Amino acid sequence: MDAVLSVNGIVKSADPTIRFELNEWAAVFIIFYCLDDYDLKFYYRSQVYEQCWIHLCRSGVRPAVQRQELYLYNGLEERSIEDARRPITLLNEIDLFMYLTEDMKEELSQRMHLHHFMANDIVFKQGDEGDSLFIIREGVVGVWIKMESGDAIEVARLGAGSFFGEMALLTGEPRTASIITKTETFMYEITKTDFAPIIESSPKTAQKLSHELTQRNLNSEFLEDEYRNSQLNKDDLNNHFLNRIVNFFGVKKQQNYAGVDLSDDADGDGD
Repeated sequence: MDAVLSVNGIVKSADPTIRFELNEWAAVFIIFYCLDDYDLKFYYRSQVYEQCWIHLCRSGVRPAVQRQELYLYNGLEERSIEDARRPITLLNEIDLFMYLTEDMKEELSQRMHLHHFMANDIVFKQGDEGDSLFIIREGVVGVWIKMESGDAIEVARLGAGSFFGEMALLTGEPRTASIITKTETFMYEITKTDFAPIIESSPKTAQKLSHELTQRNLNSEFLEDEYRNSQLNKDDLNNHFLNRIVNFFGVKKQQNYAGVDLSDDADGDGD
């Protein structure tokens, strides 16, 4: 159910139905769902298959291989339930943290806090103050945006392995959307206090995180085309995020952050 609900394009007003059957060699799940656009049924079906595969792998369940059609996806290794749910496993699969060294990620994983939410719980509201990022271990959440008219619309759904709140964690920016759970959900939280030792010890990491925030924001569909395509504005935005990160974490001697190499082969160790 979580896998299907995490696919954008599934009709929100009609919950999916899942029928379970057991034959001689496998457990079979038959999924019924409604689509926003039936012309895209094959695309949505592939998305449902992908999310089912991801959720099964994260749960340590090995899908049966006797079928004629196989849908294989890179990046997910067979693992036990315990391994799939470990904080370090989730950190290793998040692009935002690819600049962290293994030691940094191991230390950070020890500080992460696990939270349990029931369906329809409000994680936080748009405009709330915050200084933390959440990583979904199990479950599905909806991302809601309040429009100028005052109406709120659901713009996305996030499932296991997804994260949200990076701007609040790194810059202290108020929450830009409301997050409401669709199902029972377990999430890890990383707070400013948890992340501060990394920023304080590694100027290079702060630079690379500002670079990543710049790319994520420039790729946002909400930005103007001329802003997205402007190299000057990209540089300005990168410096803007770097200054916000440094100021938010209260790092002294900001001049130490100037001229740090952002090349792909540079490591994330502190200078």
